[in-house]
Amino acid sequence: MIVQMAGGPFQILIIEDSPGDVALLQFSLRNAGVQFEVKVIDDGAEAMAYFQHYDSIIDGKLPQLLILDLNLPKHDGFEIIEAIRQDSRFESLPIAFFSSTTSTSERARMMTFGVKGALTKPPDLDGYVRIGFELKSMLGGNDTCSLA
Repeated sequence: MIVQMAGGPFQILIIEDSPGDVALLQFSLRNAGVQFEVKVIDDGAEAMAYFQHYDSIIDGKLPQLLILDLNLPKHDGFEIIEAIRQDSRFESLPIAFFSSTTSTSERARMMTFGVKGALTKPPDLDGYVRIGFELKSMLGGNDTCSLA
């Protein structure tokens, strides 16, 4: 079953510096039957600039989901989400943290930003398959979720 919104594919922004993880996220979404278009940003400074200059971006479509890595060059995921959440234009932007961290204090901090979920980078392909269905759920529902 393909899941999409009535007006076309889901718009997803991935802020992740690992091309392999980006490819696996896209695989996981396709495998879960999600029709999507993706924009990828691979460093924290570029992500900050994207949100600071959002009104002047030509495509101008606010993503329906932001998948945000915690460990990025130049600005980490916490700096990025703090900047996003301080801007009223993005207060309702659904965000899923995507990180290799299993630290309970970091995961608790993630959740204070009103994120849709905190996903742990899996060690194998089966884990990415599960993440695809978790992301599909985030696109279709409003519940906060966590996948360890």
